Amino acid sequence: MPDVSIIIPVYNAEKYLEECLSSITAQKDFERSEVVLIDDGSTDRSSEICDSFSAEFKNIIAVHKSNGGVSEARNDGINIGSSDYLMFCDADDCFIGDILSSVINTVNEISPDIIFWNYIYEVNGSQVHTDFAFAKNQMLDKKYLRRTIPEFMLSNLSFNSIWNKAFKKSIIQANSIKFNKNKKYGEDREFLLKYLAFSESGFYIPDSGYFYRDTISGAIRKERTDFFDNITEDYYTNLICYERFDFDKEKIESLCRAALPEQVISDIFFIYENYGKSVFYKSVEKLFCSELLMSAVSDYLSAGSFKNENYKSAAKKILSRSSASLRLFLSSVKAKEALYRMIKG
Repeated sequence: MPDVSIIIPVYNAEKYLEECLSSITAQKDFERSEVVLIDDGSTDRSSEICDSFSAEFKNIIAVHKSNGGVSEARNDGINIGSSDYLMFCDADDCFIGDILSSVINTVNEISPDIIFWNYIYEVNGSQVHTDFAFAKNQMLDKKYLRRTIPEFMLSNLSFNSIWNKAFKKSIIQANSIKFNKNKKYGEDREFLLKYLAFSESGFYIPDSGYFYRDTISGAIRKERTDFFDNITEDYYTNLICYERFDFDKEKIESLCRAALPEQVISDIFFIYENYGKSVFYKSVEKLFCSELLMSAVSDYLSAGSFKNENYKSAAKKILSRSSASLRLFLSSVKAKEALYRMIKG
């Protein structure tokens, strides 16, 4: 039996898939792992690449299915993986360092319920290294996993992902923990919170073992105006998930609500950068109609909680309920950033 199973959902990922798989096969203890490729109805060369790697490496399994979305693909991978421990990877990302060896050693030496590590991602061409403020290289107890980490997740989104973690398959199966197939965004966080509620022990490896490539997937590229619906849905999902932990209900509601304004402004900038006027205006009108989100932005601004001046100005434009004025402001921000880069270059 392999020490870990690495589950990779694949959908039209030919641009980066070979690099992703090569980063895993190059790992020092690759032969002690199993890679489960779930080809989710790809229409490009992804299926061919999956079969090619499966033919070359006996511990790589390629499964082809009709398109059902990333959550369904991951759930299928969980059922197929034969190891006691499961890891996840996105098809456009990479393993780095000797993370597989570190995870396998931790699995065999102390067998915690969850293992996690740092990752690297890029912002505007610069690499950012995560470093969580958790106890390192020591066994973390139930209280730490069900109190300290969930509380951190209320105010910081950096721990939400599942691809820098290893999970016990037995805990997932015993508690019927699955990825929500009806949720297109934020499914990682929901899965992780449900898992932590049943975890007794953990271990933090303070090494960077994963490179996250911030690409815009086909699902995100589609014209959609549900950005703020998703933020609202996540808010209520958080309230339900945190009922499993020993937190004061009013405190949870307060902390979850306090996280909304930064998410709203971040999405405003994202929509402006990646979509046309039609999607922008339709999305913003939905925001204006949300009493929860608008009141959260208003309270956050009144409390002086916005530290970023652009975010603060954007919040003021939002509260004026003028989508044209907001778009004009975002255009000026982009123009200033372009001028700064030109001068700096």
